[in-house]
Amino acid sequence: AYERGAIAFSKGRYQDTLDELSRCLKIEKDCDSRELEVEANNMLGMLFYFTGYNTIALDHYLSAYESAKLHENNSGQITSLLNIGLLYQSESEFDKAMSYYRKAKEIAESDVRNMNMSLNLYANIQIALLLCKQGELEEAVALHHEIEKYYKKI
Repeated sequence: AYERGAIAFSKGRYQDTLDELSRCLKIEKDCDSRELEVEANNMLGMLFYFTGYNTIALDHYLSAYESAKLHENNSGQITSLLNIGLLYQSESEFDKAMSYYRKAKEIAESDVRNMNMSLNLYANIQIALLLCKQGELEEAVALHHEIEKYYKKI
């Protein structure tokens, strides 16, 4: 159900995406496939975000985050937080967006087991972009150096 939903999403067949991912969420999952719940909710969040239903998108992103948190899926938590940040950023709610980006960065930096360096890099880039929009150029430049450091490692 998840794969069919993901394929439908990539092809722009949104009703099929909605049907399959909703079905995926209803199916009981074993330990090895719990991350599909996070992925399905994030994808549904993107679907609703792209179609202008931001409140429903936010609900799915928050569900993805809670599921990831419950199952100690740090990558899922980070991805969900970044998606929420992007949603708030698109609505020009920069302070809210920043809080989600910073939380994503915090989790990425604390997760030494999985080394979520790519997600940390992305969080830092989003934070730097917001800092520039808010006129906090000194802090953005300092973060730029951190971004370069991570980029070289990746």
